[in-house]
Amino acid sequence: MQPLRPERPEAFWEWRVIADEPGMHRLSIVASVIDPDGGEVVIENRQVELRLHVEGTVGYYAGRAWNGLMAFVMNAQGLVAGIAAVASVLAGTWLTRRRRARSRRALEVESEGAAGRDRDRSGYL
Repeated sequence: MQPLRPERPEAFWEWRVIADEPGMHRLSIVASVIDPDGGEVVIENRQVELRLHVEGTVGYYAGRAWNGLMAFVMNAQGLVAGIAAVASVLAGTWLTRRRRARSRRALEVESEGAAGRDRDRSGYL
């Protein structure tokens, strides 16, 4: 709040507004003038709109490039992790099947050997 006096009937305000990103922006300012004696509103909610064009800075574009690079790296890491997970599942399945096949072959060889010994009474193979 800034009082207006007859000797100085104007007021000045100063703000520093920083845009988040470059481009066209709209800045709206709403002001009211109140009579200090009676508290009556002389001017109620007067709106001033400004259209501002904001240029991009090197820091802004460097930050965007950095964020884009990090997003790419994170996505690439996720992709590599996904491929590694699928590969490990496939490798685990393959190894399990291979072990089962070896176990079956070993049992078949054992049972064939036992069956052959049962037929040949001489004790020789």
